[in-house]
Amino acid sequence: MEGDLVKSNNDQSVEFLKMDIEGSEHKTLIPFLREFRVCQIFLEIHGPATSHTKLLNEIALLNYALFWHEPNSFTTSCCEYSFIHLDCIKRYGVPLMNLIPEVLTLLLLKFFVRINIS
Repeated sequence: MEGDLVKSNNDQSVEFLKMDIEGSEHKTLIPFLREFRVCQIFLEIHGPATSHTKLLNEIALLNYALFWHEPNSFTTSCCEYSFIHLDCIKRYGVPLMNLIPEVLTLLLLKFFVRINIS
């Protein structure tokens, strides 16, 4: 069950969350983020570009900003993303330029064009 380890330690927040669960991120991440605040998320998303977009939007609605991404060089259905909660930006000194929506849009468009999605 999502969050069992966090609950067993009586924590309400997580500093870093690394997730690579081969497609199950779509059903587990958002419920976890609704219950616990995570400062930084390092996530590998599997699936078609439409499912990436849906999950990225859901994460953004929970006050997370995308600050890095790296498409998988072996498959077009997988990409790694890094997010930071807006409350943690100052603590980690994330440059504001990385959080400007236009920059994020360009990065995502570059990824979608790479996998030939129109």
